Amino acid sequence: MLIKDGIKHGLWRRIKIIKNPDVRRQASLILLEILNFKSMQGDSVEAAQAQDGWLVIYEKHVCRLLNGQRGCIQQHLKTLMKGWYHKYGNTMPSLDLLLALTRHEFAIQPGDTPALAPDNYDALKWWITKVLPIAAGNQCDWQAEHYLFMTVQKGHYHREPNKLHVTDSTEAIAVWIIENNYTSWPAQWAAKDEHGDLPIIRKAKNEDGEEVTMANSSVS
Repeated sequence: MLIKDGIKHGLWRRIKIIKNPDVRRQASLILLEILNFKSMQGDSVEAAQAQDGWLVIYEKHVCRLLNGQRGCIQQHLKTLMKGWYHKYGNTMPSLDLLLALTRHEFAIQPGDTPALAPDNYDALKWWITKVLPIAAGNQCDWQAEHYLFMTVQKGHYHREPNKLHVTDSTEAIAVWIIENNYTSWPAQWAAKDEHGDLPIIRKAKNEDGEEVTMANSSVS
């Protein structure tokens, strides 16, 4: 539970994908800094041995739990995107819009009261109040009082990196997840809308009611 909490509220802001053993070791060491175990503090031989022992036992668990955190975020984003998909006539947000959201680049409309275009305003509000809390991985920290410029990567205090803020990598991975599922999610939703009343077949069975296996399959 301590590892999961440390990943959710600390490590996720710094590392989101472990691609090799070196990154795995780096992630584990960062997590140890976050957890701050007293037995591993200082330069003593005992502290070094305690740290090495912890890494041997838990390094792979850190990798597994970080992957689980990313998978959980992807599932929450999928649910959120389904709402957008149905609201806007079964379409996904354009990739140009996603890039504009991460860059916060929207033209101000001229007039007596300069403002964003309504569609741009709605999209930016959705991004800051819905997408970013999910992508940050700890939605409990991102309540209404944080829906200001300090929630996005260009607004954080550069001299106080530990203050609550959404990192640029957090916004980037939100776009990455959406882009990687840009066609697969709509296909799944369309299939569910069309065939949602059909029963789910958990295991294939032959005409005698026996489970189909590699040994008794008639498919060549």
